[in-house]
Amino acid sequence: MDNQDIKEPVYGGEDAQLLGYVGHDSAGWYAATLFGVPFSRKDSEAEARDKVENQGFMALTSPWEYFNPDDEQWHKCAIVDAKPTHLTLAPWTGSFPDHSKKFEIDNPNSTQIRIQQTY
Repeated sequence: MDNQDIKEPVYGGEDAQLLGYVGHDSAGWYAATLFGVPFSRKDSEAEARDKVENQGFMALTSPWEYFNPDDEQWHKCAIVDAKPTHLTLAPWTGSFPDHSKKFEIDNPNSTQIRIQQTY
């Protein structure tokens, strides 16, 4: 489920900004962030669209995990800034994200970042 699997963009608000995407793959329908990574699985396209419209931006505030190729482990992080092709992340240290150690990912996909939990 990387960006190339995205089915349809979802726009909203008065300025019709990109909220996220609705996609479909062999496992079914999913709601994806504005950078194209899934954050919730749903039973139908309508449910996935509703999730993006109502919680697409809220999903960005959830705990996420990034894959560190150096130690080949997933690590908890917070999204500091999100754009369709670029993320700024802060790794968690203890109970809080450590903004002094921010780093960036270009063209994020689900092999690099994933939501820690679905809601």
